[in-house]
Amino acid sequence: MSARREKSRKELRKAKRAANDPSSGPDAKKPMDFSDADSALYDGVVQVEDQKFYINKSHLARHSPFFRTLFFEGFQESKKDVVELKDVTSEAFQLFLELINGQERLTDQNIEGVTQCSSMWQAEVPLRKCLKFIGKSSKLTKKDKLVLADKYDLTTLKNSLFDDVKTVADMEHLLPDMEITNFKPDTITLIAQKLMKINGIHRPKPSKCHAGPSGISFDDLVDRMVEGMFQAGGPVRFPDPVPLG
Repeated sequence: MSARREKSRKELRKAKRAANDPSSGPDAKKPMDFSDADSALYDGVVQVEDQKFYINKSHLARHSPFFRTLFFEGFQESKKDVVELKDVTSEAFQLFLELINGQERLTDQNIEGVTQCSSMWQAEVPLRKCLKFIGKSSKLTKKDKLVLADKYDLTTLKNSLFDDVKTVADMEHLLPDMEITNFKPDTITLIAQKLMKINGIHRPKPSKCHAGPSGISFDDLVDRMVEGMFQAGGPVRFPDPVPLG
């Protein structure tokens, strides 16, 4: 009991430090200021929402093929005094710039925005930092992590989450409360493959992936597995396997 109380006290102290940490939270002081219009420090201006960022085009291009194309491969935007970026928040872009400049202020509250930027712009360095945070520091649930992995095609994270699934109960704890069909096709495939492994069902060879003697095709079998996964009363039950030749 004393060990439990000590653990609780440590967690409370940690929470208080986080609450008083000026580097975290919505009003956190930014370690890097990109609003400085010093001509010696920038050669381009990017506007996100109502905020202008004074940036170095070459530095952005080194980290992202999107910006390389945008600034140096003949796009009309490369000739504009101010390039406007959409589908991203100013906070996320600020954090993205910090990541490619060696700073890091990732939290569970801002990680999705930065991950979105990094994935959308194919920026390996910040994306790797986002994945490291999600895997080692984040307190997000596995369900939330899977949603992020599916939404932004984070294959490494997705595979790691499914590697931990050993039972149908594990799968229930991983999958969020949403229709399976709302996932992307590769995620649905991972779900089906994992359920097949759990239930001891081996995928037939490609030449025999049609209907067997019972008239049940492989795709129908996968559909049954996914639909029946949340049945009450223990593991999902399937018909006895039919010999495939």
